[in-house]
Amino acid sequence: MAVALALSLCFPSPAMLIPFRLLLALVLALLGSIFACHSVFRFWQQQTTISPLSPQETKTLVTDGFYRITRNPMYVGMALGLMAVVIYLATWAALLALPLFVVALNILQIIPEEDMLTRKFGPEYLAYKARVRRWL
Repeated sequence: MAVALALSLCFPSPAMLIPFRLLLALVLALLGSIFACHSVFRFWQQQTTISPLSPQETKTLVTDGFYRITRNPMYVGMALGLMAVVIYLATWAALLALPLFVVALNILQIIPEEDMLTRKFGPEYLAYKARVRRWL
């Protein structure tokens, strides 16, 4: 979100014309919060770690709730929150933060997490990975 704001401030660009901009930003922020909070709650219920810095401490493979439609609902929630900020800022420069976020998260976080989950849960995780997309 800070990158979107920085890009918006450092590279002024014509404003995007977005009907109902504030309402759309609020809806996306709410949806992102629901995705993220519900997913954190499911991890808490399963008594497994939510820390992206220690995925090796994962005790259980969570595959219900939003995890039925995406393997990364917490990250989807973050992306929706970022989309809300981009829409609120309504600048073309801020829009660049979205692909940067997705690429960085895939490379730096998701791929290493998936490798660890494959090692830890083997065929169970591979079957889950085959039926549920990484994002949406």
